[in-house]
Amino acid sequence: MTSLPSSWTNRMAALSTRRYLICLIVVLAVLFLTAVYNFGDSSYIGLGSSSSFRPADDYIIDPSESQRPPLPFYPLNPASPFSSSASSLYPPDKDLPRVFLFLPINSAGAHESPRFCRAIQGAIASGWQPIIFNWDVQEQYQKHKPFGLRDILNSPKYTAGIKEDDLIFMMDSWDVWLQLSPRVMARRFLEYDEDILVAAEKNCFPNSPESHDCRDVPASPVLPELYLEDENPHDLNPLELLPKHANSGTIIGRLHKMREFYNNLTQYMESEEYYWYDDQGAFNIWLADRKVKLDYYNRLFWPAHDDFHNMQFLGTRYPPDPSIFYDMVDDEGSEILPWSLYPPLGHHSLTGQIPIAIHFNGGSKEHLEYWWGKLWWSSDKSRFKPVVRRRMDQGKIRFVTETGYRQESIRSLCPELEIWSQAR
Repeated sequence: MTSLPSSWTNRMAALSTRRYLICLIVVLAVLFLTAVYNFGDSSYIGLGSSSSFRPADDYIIDPSESQRPPLPFYPLNPASPFSSSASSLYPPDKDLPRVFLFLPINSAGAHESPRFCRAIQGAIASGWQPIIFNWDVQEQYQKHKPFGLRDILNSPKYTAGIKEDDLIFMMDSWDVWLQLSPRVMARRFLEYDEDILVAAEKNCFPNSPESHDCRDVPASPVLPELYLEDENPHDLNPLELLPKHANSGTIIGRLHKMREFYNNLTQYMESEEYYWYDDQGAFNIWLADRKVKLDYYNRLFWPAHDDFHNMQFLGTRYPPDPSIFYDMVDDEGSEILPWSLYPPLGHHSLTGQIPIAIHFNGGSKEHLEYWWGKLWWSSDKSRFKPVVRRRMDQGKIRFVTETGYRQESIRSLCPELEIWSQAR
């Protein structure tokens, strides 16, 4: 056989070497890009991009945690930057602030309908201990709401057992349902890294749509396409607007900041320039002036008006985000939410959030009747009744009095609730 010329042999050897180098470069490039992708995409490992991220060494799991079910994988929810927050994966309970729930209502208003006692049932079943104030106010208890809370926060006889960094949560008393526990509220509040948070809603009531109060509010960080926002930024079609206005029906903040806030708020409401009936108008003005911050993602509070069509009630076997997962058991080891029973919870169909508080504000009041029975603690399903009945039997409620607090059983306060006729 005739051998190839040496020039051909050298050329083929060079070509083989070149191919080898090209293949090697391609392989190295693929490995490099894969490493960069996995390092940069924090959602891949469930850490998110929260500013509250801490090194993994801070999340050493206590041996007692080994008895809990394994932590499921939580993909990043594009509608919220908090869903995969590292601050929620292994939060140390000892560092969580306590949450104190205050409800403003008078005796007459509480007994006008079963709505107040139903709201109390939801709070007790979800692990809360409500504190009632303005109980003896004879009229216009809604207008007295900010003034009553101001007096409480300024008096040592009411705040003696509350730390300055503990959380004060005030909500309207008969049209708000709670579906998650105080510890979830504390964790989610800390994710925002704010001193005070107010609910975000679609409407700018009662302020004029053309006023500074409504036009000059901060832009919402929520993805606009979720709500099909109109191209005209001043077109206040409520069905097409992002929730970016303030609702005073639910508010939470540190004790020392809430004291300062309500001192300033009531002073402003008593001035000649303020003419609205209650505090709602002031909240819109202060939002436009950058004096309040909103829970834009409705992780804490969800006002239902003009948005109720986006709520669905689904049986929920596993906690849907890390801030709920470690609330599966309380300090005594009993379940706060009976996850094994698939409790129905309200899920927002656009954002994927399960808000802690559902507020039937504005024109959504009829849904207090339409949706009664949807949540697990109001359900007529037999698997939930013993759990709710046991908690209601043990539940207590406190009232603000002239000398401090008095305590009363739920059955004494709300003897006509249906739960009392149901099996233990």
